[in-house]
Amino acid sequence: MFRIQRVPLGLPNLLSTSGGETPSQLSENVQAVLDLLQLYGLNQLQSQTANNAAAAEGTGVSIVLNSNFWTVLFAASGSVIKTATMTALFGQVGIRRVQPATMTIFSGSLGPFGATETGVVSIGQYLPYPLVCPPGTLVNFTPTIIGTDATANIFVQAEFGVVGG
Repeated sequence: MFRIQRVPLGLPNLLSTSGGETPSQLSENVQAVLDLLQLYGLNQLQSQTANNAAAAEGTGVSIVLNSNFWTVLFAASGSVIKTATMTALFGQVGIRRVQPATMTIFSGSLGPFGATETGVVSIGQYLPYPLVCPPGTLVNFTPTIIGTDATANIFVQAEFGVVGG
């Protein structure tokens, strides 16, 4: 005797053909989860920018993502207006979620340099996964090397979602 092969009709038949559990049996083990990080965070998307027009080497500029609510950080960047007299430029973007530790997210050289190499240069990144940040989290940009110039015009930017509020 042979069995007739047919496409299962409905989920219970499909599950029973492979020895799986039926929906009533699965309901004991499966629970719904709402992803607040990306779904809700993207619905509450914001961007902030801060500037220090005369930052010395090692002096940064910071922004507070939100003082009262948890946030989800998606991206951050730092920018410098490069002058023709700069001979070196290196910067780092960091995040401080817990006092007093600041974690460097990324850093890099902002070259090349020379009389014709002027204008805005940036380092930035969309993070590989969203970072959950408690209230009061800082994002900062610090030029760690400026070269021959005494100061530089710097900016920090962050893209984040507010979870709550």
